[in-house]
Amino acid sequence: MAFLRTLGRVALVVLVGGLLAHALIVFAPGYSADERELDPGLTAETREAMLKEKSQDSRLISSYSRFLLGLSHGDFGTSRSLGRPVRELLSDRLPTTLTTIGKAVVLGWLLGLSLALVCCFKTGSPIESAGIMTSNLLLCVPAAVLALLLLIWVDSRATAAVWVVALALTPRVFRYSYNLLRQSYDSPHILLAKAKGLGPLRILFHHVLPPAAGQLIALAGVSVSLGLSASIPAEVILDVPGIGQLAWQAALSRDLPLLVSLTFFVALVGTTANAMSDHLVEQEASS
Repeated sequence: MAFLRTLGRVALVVLVGGLLAHALIVFAPGYSADERELDPGLTAETREAMLKEKSQDSRLISSYSRFLLGLSHGDFGTSRSLGRPVRELLSDRLPTTLTTIGKAVVLGWLLGLSLALVCCFKTGSPIESAGIMTSNLLLCVPAAVLALLLLIWVDSRATAAVWVVALALTPRVFRYSYNLLRQSYDSPHILLAKAKGLGPLRILFHHVLPPAAGQLIALAGVSVSLGLSASIPAEVILDVPGIGQLAWQAALSRDLPLLVSLTFFVALVGTTANAMSDHLVEQEASS
């Protein structure tokens, strides 16, 4: 039953997210304008077909129902701006974005958790202050600015995109894990373990990390969603051919089929990652 509830929650979030994205796009100011109409070579039949297409899109429920019907048959529609099936565009761009996010999440966790552990071991020292200040600084810098800076310093744009997403995740992982570890270290049983002369590594792996494992797993699910959001400006500025760049192009051209499909993808990835982390947390709590 728990699995079915999780599956139902994922499906509901994805469906509602797609509907809201559809509504925001259709009712946004300027959606009725189409750059293709400026082409002097368009025939009267083509213009009439474009007007008919817009009229169908303006009927929100019927338009969204047609999209869901096509989706049930594996048809994501055709991109109006790029003139290619959305399914092909997603299959071409998806591996690049997933690779970037996967590497960035691992790197961001290594940096954030390592910095949190160092600060916990060096409580009250200049190292702790420097770590907190570095985290606050990274938290204030937008992903787009990080991408511009790394565009100058890093030769490989794919590598730069990984670092942008990782550096965007690092302060968030650090702040959460640092507060969590500090609470664990201040617990009475940790003070007792220190008084008995247990080594710092034994205290860490046997008394600090196990109680915090559930909350850290939950943060891991959120990290995927955060990484996905940070990858959009990174891919646009660094010209990396991934989902983020595709979403930006679709937004500029008001490409309804492509935008709704991308919203489905983003909602599905984020909700699935959170649902999996919740499931792991429940298993950790019951064991």
